Amino acid sequence: VGSNVTLSAYGVNSNNQGSYLTSGVSWSSSDPTVAQITGSCATGPCGNVSILGVAAGTSTITAGSESVTNTATLNVVLASVTNFEVCETVSGATTSCSSGSTPLVFPVTSASGGSGTFIAQGTSSSKTYDLTTQSTWTLSSTPLAGSISCTNSGTTPETCLIGNGTTVGTYPVVVTYGTGTVQVSATLDIKVQ
Repeated sequence: VGSNVTLSAYGVNSNNQGSYLTSGVSWSSSDPTVAQITGSCATGPCGNVSILGVAAGTSTITAGSESVTNTATLNVVLASVTNFEVCETVSGATTSCSSGSTPLVFPVTSASGGSGTFIAQGTSSSKTYDLTTQSTWTLSSTPLAGSISCTNSGTTPETCLIGNGTTVGTYPVVVTYGTGTVQVSATLDIKVQ
């Protein structure tokens, strides 16, 4: 968020010869509130495009030249996230939350299984953001019987499903936001009892 990335379009002709296109490319962003086309490319065809990260989220960038188009997915992330936590949601309202140091515990009975909905949220520049759609939900261990899975559907809230007859135990789900140097995580413990 707040930085620019430059993209280029590469074309291949009918003789299978390719080159970068230096002009005549139309660019668009599916969500300008997340990723905004800047400079001369915002108003007309150009070559390389500069894209500004406006807010955390995902936008599809489309490049078109003549009758050929293609897309790329651009993820805009917050550079400095603090207080990253996992929160349980009930009917769209956030209830209990917990950070990475103390896992959020979600209890469910083995006999009947169940499901839970959760969000991942973090603070940047004193503002709290819902980072669920850009977070990865990874189950650390699998039960001997039954099943536990989180959808990783890219929507908010995230849904975790616990199958009937799942082996009793505690199953940590590590929730990670960002990549490389911009990475934070928290843990959700699914407690089957």
